[in-house]
Amino acid sequence: MARPRKPKDPWLEFEKEQRDFLYTLAIEGHMNKACDRLKIPYTRALAWRRHDPKFKLACEDAKGVRSFVFGESLETEAMRLAKDGWEEAVFQGGKSVGAKRVFSPTLIMFMLKAHNPDKYQFAEKAIAAGSTGDVASNLKAALDEMNKVSGGSESTAKKKNRKRIPR
Repeated sequence: MARPRKPKDPWLEFEKEQRDFLYTLAIEGHMNKACDRLKIPYTRALAWRRHDPKFKLACEDAKGVRSFVFGESLETEAMRLAKDGWEEAVFQGGKSVGAKRVFSPTLIMFMLKAHNPDKYQFAEKAIAAGSTGDVASNLKAALDEMNKVSGGSESTAKKKNRKRIPR
């Protein structure tokens, strides 16, 4: 069985110092941090960018790699926190008596909206559709949309006991 080919290094055409800078930039995300880590003058990196259009594009690619990896790690951590929650200490009389698991409903809603927008973004659509500034009518439109989606409606007992808010 043939060994899989190693992918070609996209920055092979640059000198070693420039390649090292690009790899470090992909990790750090900022030119000044990459320069500090490699102990090269910031002005040298700026000169490379200014005088070599290919190097300038390679720097943008390296920043894009960093941005992608950072975004992926943030999303992974947000999903873990939404699913597993986190521990918070419980105090009684000024002393720690244990811990409780805490969840963020807001984080969970953001994750639901991100993964199933058609199902969980109806309130924003209703508010945007009636963006006249009238909060009460926007809320009513959102509630009507929720009832339509869920197939339910407000019970008559709740309707009778509801207080009218004067305008």
